[in-house]
Amino acid sequence: MTRHSLTQLLLSGIAVAATLGVAQAAETVDTLTVAVPNGSTVFGTVQDGKLTGFDGVLLDKFEASTGLKIQAVIVPPASLLEMLKSGRADIAASSMQVTASLQSAADVSLPTAEITDYVLIRTGDPDIHRLADLSDREFGKMAGPGALLELTELEHRLGKLGGTLGTPHDYPSEVAAETDLAAGRIAYIVNHVVDLAASPATRDGRFEILQPVGHRVYTAWATVKGNESAKNLLQRFMASERQNGDLGALQKQWLGRSFDDLPNSVTLKDWWVAREDRPALVPIPSVKDPD
Repeated sequence: MTRHSLTQLLLSGIAVAATLGVAQAAETVDTLTVAVPNGSTVFGTVQDGKLTGFDGVLLDKFEASTGLKIQAVIVPPASLLEMLKSGRADIAASSMQVTASLQSAADVSLPTAEITDYVLIRTGDPDIHRLADLSDREFGKMAGPGALLELTELEHRLGKLGGTLGTPHDYPSEVAAETDLAAGRIAYIVNHVVDLAASPATRDGRFEILQPVGHRVYTAWATVKGNESAKNLLQRFMASERQNGDLGALQKQWLGRSFDDLPNSVTLKDWWVAREDRPALVPIPSVKDPD
């Protein structure tokens, strides 16, 4: 259907929803086109043409609670924003990292989860109890320039405690890093908290999550910029999932832990801007302290 007709239908639905609730207003709206990623992440995987996992269950619940007909379009993850900007999709049903580029290109939903960098260690490691104990120890991280950049925060925190960042080792997958962690070849792993918490080795108690080592980072779904109708429907749904406890239960089931203190909106803070105590690993200056 056209964007204009969708907007008119959704506007009538929002008006009814204001007094009757989203579920009761369902019959006043038609179809939403939803872009879903064809990749596989901790948040979801496409199997037999259907999105599964955390995001998949959320999408099913969104369709059921609103009564909307969801037309899913499977695209590469890198094409999600383009689908929204071009108007070929109304919603991107993918828990994407909330970044400045995402916020400028689309309207983001209430956060769905947290992906802050945390530290993973062997359970009961007698040598590591707090952040300072990570000083000068070899560790693992996922391969990629983004992961290296994020380590400037950990280096800064260790430096404030009088310590130094040890030698990093790049790994192509969480499994490869965890194999070396279990064997004692590295002392710890730095990765997004959901990837660490969802690991079978964490779930069965072989590994434990120590503490965050970076600023808070969140994920969210997104809608077409300026499409208040779709945005309001999605926000109402996400707020309901929070309030009834279902979002936390889904987080625990699929992501390994629940996030009970998610904010209502995300204000991005970039600490990589002109500071005097520049990190040595990636010397990008900043006036913002990551703490």
